Amino acid sequence: MEVSPKSVEFSSYGGSRTFNIKSTNSWRVSIGTRKWGHLHRDGNTLRLRVNKNRKTYSRSDYFTIKSGDQEVRVDISQMANYSKISRQDDGGLINMALGYEAGYSAYWDLSWSVNIFTGLRIGNYADVVQFEVGVSPGIIPNSEEGISFYLPIYASLKLSMRSGAFYTKMGGSYNQIITNDCIGPYSLRLGFGSAWKNFEYDWIYLQYNAPNYDNRHNQSDLMIGMRMAWYITR
Repeated sequence: MEVSPKSVEFSSYGGSRTFNIKSTNSWRVSIGTRKWGHLHRDGNTLRLRVNKNRKTYSRSDYFTIKSGDQEVRVDISQMANYSKISRQDDGGLINMALGYEAGYSAYWDLSWSVNIFTGLRIGNYADVVQFEVGVSPGIIPNSEEGISFYLPIYASLKLSMRSGAFYTKMGGSYNQIITNDCIGPYSLRLGFGSAWKNFEYDWIYLQYNAPNYDNRHNQSDLMIGMRMAWYITR
């Protein structure tokens, strides 16, 4: 009995191969492949179809063909999913954000804000498009009571170079909690920065703050700030 070929290797994308069996006697496949491979017999040929490898490691298997007292083993191997390995090295798909930001009045009226934030980002620093949502509790000055607390819920869309060396970010926030009506209900933001692996730095952003409810100006309508974030990857 002759079997050709006796070993095959697939890329991570999978595919199919045909094996030719020459035997004077009837033959059968004694061991089949696992779930990622499927065998189909057609006369004296055997077709193997292999699924795409979505794992970050290579895999191997085999099957044997028996004809009378003869037995031939066919080895199968498949490469790892290197695109997935590369994505994991860059930070995966979903990241948790932790960070700090501070903004100051563009009009030099001594208005300022300081926030910490936590959120979830879809995409990593090497993705061209990334999206992030989260909460950003912070404090701002209040002319009557000194310091006031507020809780913005934010969302942002980032367009980045694949190296992360430069990006532009746009977004906004809705102030879920406002104390003493010292800040408006929402804000809009445009920023620029750089990122590498787990670290991201908005070296400048411009933020427009909607007027507060009673038209007092405890916080400037236009602020300039910076933002630093650390991303915990899956």
